[in-house]
Amino acid sequence: MKLSLYSDKQAVGLLKGFSPVPHHLEVEVVVPHSESGLPGFGEFLLVEVSKTMALVGRVSRYQAAGQLISAQGDAYLADLAKNAESVPAPIMRQMLRYNLKIQLLGQLSLDGNQFRFGVGERAFATMGSQVREPSDAALAFLCNVGLENDSTAAPLGHLVYGQRVLDKVPVNFSVARLKGKRSFVFARAGYGKSNLIKYLVSQLYSTPPDVGLLIFDPEGEYALPDAHGRPGLVNVPALRNRISLYTNRRVQEEYAAIRKGEVLVDFGDFPPQDIVAAFVPADKQEMVFANLLRSLDWDVWRKLVELLARDGFAADNNAVARLLAYKPRQEDVSLGAIKNNLLPAIKRLHRSGATIGKNIIEELRQARVIVVDVSLLGSEDALAVTALILRRVFQYNIRHLTEAGSPTVRALAVLEEAQTMLGDRRLDDSNIFVRWVKEGRKYGLGAILVTQQPGAIADQIISQGDNFFALHLLNDADLQTLQRHNAYYTDEILNYLRAEPIIGNCYFWSAPHQPFVLPVRVADFESVCQKSPQPTSAPRKPATTIPQAIKDALETNPRVWLYPVGSFNGKKESGWLAFSADYLETAVADATGIEHNELAGEIATVLQRHKVKEGYAVLEGVTRKVWAIPQTELKLASKKPRQTIVEITDEL
Repeated sequence: MKLSLYSDKQAVGLLKGFSPVPHHLEVEVVVPHSESGLPGFGEFLLVEVSKTMALVGRVSRYQAAGQLISAQGDAYLADLAKNAESVPAPIMRQMLRYNLKIQLLGQLSLDGNQFRFGVGERAFATMGSQVREPSDAALAFLCNVGLENDSTAAPLGHLVYGQRVLDKVPVNFSVARLKGKRSFVFARAGYGKSNLIKYLVSQLYSTPPDVGLLIFDPEGEYALPDAHGRPGLVNVPALRNRISLYTNRRVQEEYAAIRKGEVLVDFGDFPPQDIVAAFVPADKQEMVFANLLRSLDWDVWRKLVELLARDGFAADNNAVARLLAYKPRQEDVSLGAIKNNLLPAIKRLHRSGATIGKNIIEELRQARVIVVDVSLLGSEDALAVTALILRRVFQYNIRHLTEAGSPTVRALAVLEEAQTMLGDRRLDDSNIFVRWVKEGRKYGLGAILVTQQPGAIADQIISQGDNFFALHLLNDADLQTLQRHNAYYTDEILNYLRAEPIIGNCYFWSAPHQPFVLPVRVADFESVCQKSPQPTSAPRKPATTIPQAIKDALETNPRVWLYPVGSFNGKKESGWLAFSADYLETAVADATGIEHNELAGEIATVLQRHKVKEGYAVLEGVTRKVWAIPQTELKLASKKPRQTIVEITDEL
């Protein structure tokens, strides 16, 4: 099929000239009146330079012109109104036109059978050049610029103009751009923030992940279905076996396996410096008692926590002083201050042997989805627990950054109500939230920061953003904050964000290869969830057979990655391809509709017919159970193996 830049429709109008507007490059287009209508605000148009080159623009403003807009035209319209008549179509065509302003975004060209987009080309069309609508293929390319060779590009939704969703124009997003980066989600409540985050998470794990996810859930809505039946992450087949849920809520029996513990911490499992930073108010951080606690050896600190947890306020001051090797002076209040500041937090949140602090590093290393449900905690306690966990991961990566054999963990943290952590009043370079956002990139730590109040987040934090997802906003200060830190959000885009309260419409920009803001109707998270099975009188026939599903997954499914094998147990081999057992199982489950727990044995039986070998290998930085199959057993067409060569061993 031969590609074309332009649609087959008649030209929209002719280029009149360039309009000098500060900070923007606009062109003016003369558009005749047409009964078929005009391009809508925000739509993409092409200014023809040649058959294979065009300037790309977005409609920003309209202004009516022609004789009907003159004083005589006003009188004529008034007379028609008196007689309840409409303007005849021939008069409209002859006496009315429009001056259309479009903001230039770049240059689109067609090189053979391939589209190319460039910015900064500064090629100008001449007066009288035709302005035309792009073809479906050209429009689809524009909505996915920079993703042509990105294997992590995943569906995000479809191009949208207000209420008009263009189902033929999918919009993808590279989930790799979330890893180690700072992403912001701005929106008022009820306009699709949670749907967007859940959907992004599901796509992040649609290919073999190399990053662990840490979600701090203030509403208890992420992991499990809610009371209204709306699904949670556990309903996504690819995520079900990856979720570790920590919650103080009771969970249904069917989800008991993913609940790994309560949102309680063993204070003795954290260094005293971390506990003081999290639970002692900022105005008391430099007092004598705080410095005494920070100076403790870890063994002494554990004994102090045990003493206070057991005896509470009745703990003997002399026993506390002996542990601290401290000689209190007369009327010394330091020992009392230690009890007053630590005991309330210990009573609320300390449990000896609590698992969350012990498990966090290993679970992130396994690229698991860790959901910490802080919905039943007070706001200050939730903030303190979040800070403790983030500090543990951050400090671990600092310590192991240059150590051989002790790899750091890659993690992505989702922080709701980000303004409570990163507002001006809390901004301090020693604050773990600030350090995570500012320094996290070099340690492989990313963040998705979600807020309804962008204007409440410190400027120096928002300026660090790599990805911006904006849904409906009303407050002018919030809109101006967005534009101040990201000039791609022009006045027209801000007007859409303010004036169109449409659930699911998202205006997003992503560094480094997306040259303009894209409007997208975000896909419904429920579309990637497994629906509850309906009772039937007979067993449901699988959509396809297991052997065929395995064949399709290995030969065509882009989510089951194939890796060339370099050796088995140190012995060099060639002609083999390795793949993750987990991701093959998920692909087969999706294709057949059969539950995961029924598939493992069936898949193994089928694979054994193809001379496969079983073992373990490091895939994308994570050790996984893999199968290896002779390449001659597969017929690969467009699907190509990854470039990374893996080494397979018999033991984990």
